[in-house]
Amino acid sequence: MNISKGRELVPIKIVVYGSEGIGKTTLASHFPKPLFLDIENGTKQLDVIRVDQNFKEWKQIENTLKEVDQALTNDKNFCKTLVIDTIDVAEILLSEQIVKDANNKKITSISDFPWGGGQTKLRERMNEFLKELDNLREKHNIHIALLAHSHIKKFEKPDETGSFDRYELKLTTKVAERIKEWCDVLLFVNYKTEIISSQNKMEKNKLIGGQRVMYTTHHNAWDAKNRFSLPEELPLDYKSIEEIFKLSDDSIYVVDEKDPVFDEPSITYKTDGSVEINGDPDFTEIEFSVLDHLKELMQQNNVTEDQVIDALIKIEKIPNEKDGRKPRISDLNEDFIQKILIDTWDSFINFLHKNAA
Repeated sequence: MNISKGRELVPIKIVVYGSEGIGKTTLASHFPKPLFLDIENGTKQLDVIRVDQNFKEWKQIENTLKEVDQALTNDKNFCKTLVIDTIDVAEILLSEQIVKDANNKKITSISDFPWGGGQTKLRERMNEFLKELDNLREKHNIHIALLAHSHIKKFEKPDETGSFDRYELKLTTKVAERIKEWCDVLLFVNYKTEIISSQNKMEKNKLIGGQRVMYTTHHNAWDAKNRFSLPEELPLDYKSIEEIFKLSDDSIYVVDEKDPVFDEPSITYKTDGSVEINGDPDFTEIEFSVLDHLKELMQQNNVTEDQVIDALIKIEKIPNEKDGRKPRISDLNEDFIQKILIDTWDSFINFLHKNAA
């Protein structure tokens, strides 16, 4: 009988879910040497390594896993984290594949199978997929990350009156249950809001906030869990969970010093006009994270860089010129981007719409 004690440093299985555009993909881009299976084409604005594939069918995903397996066999440092972005879009492709495999003209959707058989098949096939991911994880010592969207469902406790809304994985019920069982860490990411009660009875209470956070434990309003004794709430920042990805001193991915990020120091233009040169890769990582999130927001709202810059000039947040040229978003430092743009994005978008020529 073999007995062991203590934490085993093994790769983790992590699921991150939340609303669109909140920063799930950006967070995953900082996981150890990630390779993205970009199933919903959500990484175009990020500087990440992705499988160059336009996923339209489930079989493409299965074939890609085999190719990743072969690549890791040839080079153990090919990647350190495999990211599925997103698993709910993958589930749609799997549902379509199951309908196609049925080869029955009367079955045009997963719900057409008699006696709920479609949902059962879907869970079984997704379970097979998770086993394939487990095999990759164990064989090649890599982390597995699944990203997913959230949706809101009305929930009623059978022993209590009333009901409330709760956030859940945007998956069919049986698949969601299986994935929650499968993972080591289930993170729910959301904007934290706070209600400020007005002292004046004639005025309405105010809803303030906008800080992006990760929830790590179960709550009536969302599903979450972790096996690493993480705090219940953390900032949406990779450094908040970095420790759980560590396997051993020699297995943590270290950036090659020949990587382009080390070819020249990063330059940060301060809003006061000064320039800061900083070659610290940690600083660069944070800067890219904030910038990438801004680009995601711009893409979702069909906003161009010129529109953002022109608006900032109009409200006198930045000068008309920078070193004899029109300023660029890359000139702005992370604090400015976070506080002036991201934290007040809704108001900024409203300003753009009202002042559109």
